Amino acid sequence: VILVPKGQFPWRENAITASPGQHLQLNIRFDKLNRYSKPPTQECRPPAGPTVYRIPSWRTSWNYSSPEFSPMSENLTFEMQDQRDCVNLYAVKKFIEHCGCLPSFLPVPVQLFQNYTYCFNQTDMESIKRMEKCYTERMSSISRYEMEARQVCLTMCNTRFYTFRPITYPWPGLTIETAVDFMQNSQGDWSYPYNFLFSKGIANLFYLDIRSSEMYNRSTMLSASELLDFRNKLEVLQESLVKVSIKPVSDFGQEMTEEPSYTIKNLLADLGGALGLWSGISVLTACELIELLVYLVAATRRTEQPAQPSGPATGNAEQQDSGEMKADDSATEVEMTDKMTDIAAPEVSISVH
Repeated sequence: VILVPKGQFPWRENAITASPGQHLQLNIRFDKLNRYSKPPTQECRPPAGPTVYRIPSWRTSWNYSSPEFSPMSENLTFEMQDQRDCVNLYAVKKFIEHCGCLPSFLPVPVQLFQNYTYCFNQTDMESIKRMEKCYTERMSSISRYEMEARQVCLTMCNTRFYTFRPITYPWPGLTIETAVDFMQNSQGDWSYPYNFLFSKGIANLFYLDIRSSEMYNRSTMLSASELLDFRNKLEVLQESLVKVSIKPVSDFGQEMTEEPSYTIKNLLADLGGALGLWSGISVLTACELIELLVYLVAATRRTEQPAQPSGPATGNAEQQDSGEMKADDSATEVEMTDKMTDIAAPEVSISVH
């Protein structure tokens, strides 16, 4: 029995064994795991697109006169991938590398059929013998290939799976008294009276239904040998039956999400809290200190840069200096003229009649 979420391939390592003569009860819960990708130690693979596998199968069409079998291959699409898909692809590529063909016992992505075919798709006996040797060697190395692939293939960041708790107990515990009711209740599960020759096991079930009814009606007149023979047949039937029931543990599943335990945001918050506690520094004070440092650096750079005179600027400075000197000379001449005028003023006589 394999339980997987819808859209995932049912890989054989996820199978649960159901023993004959037992009732296997599975209490399941649907869980989700969202991993945090942290290369290179905790890196995971993000969700990818759907995968289409080509799987060999047998289509059976039964006719009461002559049963017919027709081999075929089915293309099945699976929307969700997991690490096992990568491991399977690694093993298929190993077959291609050594044998140049595709294994028929593994699901093969359909895009590989563009360049390769299944192994043993040949008619030459020598080629078939070589292929058989290579095929056998690769099959014996499947476990090694899977171990190598798990070192390379990353786990999926988003994983969906069922967590289950199996419980088993004996079933059905047939006796002469309980066999009649059990057989009559089981006939409807096998679509009696249609296709009652579909398999040998189901035909045996219908046969024992008739025998159990006969034995029950003659229970008081059975001999010891008949009773022992019928009990042996019930034990054989019981060892060929198994019952599987699936029940949810609860109406809700469980979702787990991984997050960084300590982020940069937490670091800044802790630093700000420590500075505020021990130094009384707030965010506003820190901004003012940064602004002050910027001003100090700018002023230091401005002081360290000397003035370098250029050609045109020097000429303008000389013209400005000469103009100032002329202005000073003119001002000196005016002052001297004023002084001479003051000195010559007493020599002027004014006569009034």
